Amino acid sequence: MIDSRFFAYKKTLEENDIQIRYAELPPTFHGLVVREDVSAYSIYINPALNHESQIDTAIHELEHIKKKDFDKMIDINTLELLTHK
Repeated sequence: MIDSRFFAYKKTLEENDIQIRYAELPPTFHGLVVREDVSAYSIYINPALNHESQIDTAIHELEHIKKKDFDKMIDINTLELLTHK
């Protein structure tokens, strides 16, 4: 179920080949993005999260795509620190 906060990102999902999927992830992983090819992505969400956290995670992962983080030459830990500032 998608709430109103997610509708702002609907256009991004449609204009880019972005799929939302659910995958059993370690408890410390809320979600992740996989670049499937040059312009296609899959966002994997941990189904153990509550609904609100799933939405927050999807939005967080979409921000990585919108900011073109896959094209940056920076390690993931630094990237996450910069994202959460």
